[in-house]
Amino acid sequence: MKAFSTPIILFLFLVSPLFGASNVDIEADEFDYDGAKGIVHAKGNVIVTQEDVTIKSGRGLYEKAKQTITLFDGVVMEKDGIYLTCETAVANSLKNTLE
Repeated sequence: MKAFSTPIILFLFLVSPLFGASNVDIEADEFDYDGAKGIVHAKGNVIVTQEDVTIKSGRGLYEKAKQTITLFDGVVMEKDGIYLTCETAVANSLKNTLE
């Protein structure tokens, strides 16, 4: 696994298909990338932004093969001043769902 030092902002072009044509930005204190498995771990102050939606959490996991982003540890989603909170959220582009 390759570790990225912090703080950095990482734009993952790999994640764009997950949310349609719009760009997705992921910010975190630390990233670990396993290219062989197509997995990215984001740790600490994770912020996922796409257009007018912002999702914050403690940790995140992107799995290219499954086309999912799983967010853990106090997930807070905000859109247009409306907030949704939960412990875990999974965005799946193959199913076009957020659970």
